[in-house]
Amino acid sequence: MITKKQAACLSAAIAMTGIAFLSCNGNKGRQYGNIQFDSICVSQTLPLIEGDTASPSCDLKITYVYPAQADTAVLDAKKVRGSLLAFCFGKENMRGNDEKATVEAFRDAYVNEYRNDLTALYMEDIKSSNGDETAAHAWYSYYQTIEARPIAARKGYLACEVNTHNYRGGAHGMYDTRYLNFRMPDGHLMEIEDVFKPGYEAAIDSMLLERLLDATQSANREELEEKAYLLDMDMYTSRNFRLGQDSIYFFYNVYEIAPYSCGATELALPYESVKEWMATQE
Repeated sequence: MITKKQAACLSAAIAMTGIAFLSCNGNKGRQYGNIQFDSICVSQTLPLIEGDTASPSCDLKITYVYPAQADTAVLDAKKVRGSLLAFCFGKENMRGNDEKATVEAFRDAYVNEYRNDLTALYMEDIKSSNGDETAAHAWYSYYQTIEARPIAARKGYLACEVNTHNYRGGAHGMYDTRYLNFRMPDGHLMEIEDVFKPGYEAAIDSMLLERLLDATQSANREELEEKAYLLDMDMYTSRNFRLGQDSIYFFYNVYEIAPYSCGATELALPYESVKEWMATQE
């Protein structure tokens, strides 16, 4: 979910770069500067037993915003589209750079897996419950949400945020946020090694630990562990990052440095504080 702070940053980015979110209303994307964005939305509920709307169901919701076209001097949109499609929907579902066909392939694979995995189990539960379908419904009703969109980024980069939320049985659903940073104009998908010079780990890890202590209002490592952070592990530089306008943000999803109850954690390091480790001094 985008925070109020991120939304404010995005509004500023739109004013400066012409990047904007598009509503999923079936219309073609509009031109903003030299980059044209388009979008695909899916909202479907499909029953576990095909044709039986009284059976449990899976809900699939997709909001996918992507750079459809761009001046090559600004961005290699084709390269970005391929990387973004593969990340969001899996290489096995890609149908070239055809967004609609790829999304449809992902939907079909998701529904087929749902039915193949659960139909027999559900029918057994119905038999053992003397036909009482209500008792079995909750555990067999799945959902999957995928949201991909551009967000505010450092000058010279296109950053995309991909949020997923799914439930496949169990005590609670799972949510996940990932960031993809594309260098302009060549569309290269940035890795942490593209951002920092070799040997950065100890210094950046230490800075992030200090940020985590501040964020959790902890005086030391022992207090962090009392709050369930970094149990049986050391702080590390997340490879899940976004290049903001003034800082680089490192994102840790649930279970990565703390349990589900603590939620996700985002830590910011201003470029000024890490400039000696930056691979480029832009």
